[in-house]
Amino acid sequence: MTRPIRIGVQLQPQHADYAPIRRAVAEAEEAGVDIVFNWDHFVPLYGEADGKHFECWTMLGAWAAGRPGRRPAPRSV
Repeated sequence: MTRPIRIGVQLQPQHADYAPIRRAVAEAEEAGVDIVFNWDHFVPLYGEADGKHFECWTMLGAWAAGRPGRRPAPRSV
């Protein structure tokens, strides 16, 4: 049995605003990525500890805004 290869990317929602992160999701989809992952950390993992950072659920909502037909969902590995 063969399965098609699926391509995924993980975006790190830290030290950025919603607009650039949403743009990165759109560009990844336009490039043919099958799935875009988020993470569930509550603080940035590098750079300034008190820098901008969006938790998982807020970021999934931002990704879905204005993107009809998309079904955001968390995924645990």
